[in-house]
Amino acid sequence: MAKINIDVPGYVSKMRGRAIASLEDAGFFLANKIRENISDQGPPHSSPGEYPKSITGELRDSAFVSVDEINMRVTVEMKADHAIHVENIRPFVSRTFEENADEVEKIIKAGL
Repeated sequence: MAKINIDVPGYVSKMRGRAIASLEDAGFFLANKIRENISDQGPPHSSPGEYPKSITGELRDSAFVSVDEINMRVTVEMKADHAIHVENIRPFVSRTFEENADEVEKIIKAGL
């Protein structure tokens, strides 16, 4: 008799771990791109269509990445109190994601 056992829970666990690591990699990639995009020193302040300039560095340094392992979701959040106001006037988070969406997708797929 020939027999093979396939450890599905072990395989699924391994794949899940790789997926979580890929999400984390993608999140850190995006957070670093955001930091790069808002690292130009001001004053003067940015003009319409430009990324916001860094005056104190608080916004740039407030990038935070978290992975929701249950829902398999990565979040890149700017924790500075004024982040949402800046995003509304000079989109930098959404714009950075749009400009790097293909690379983020590649990072996630590469880990699977």
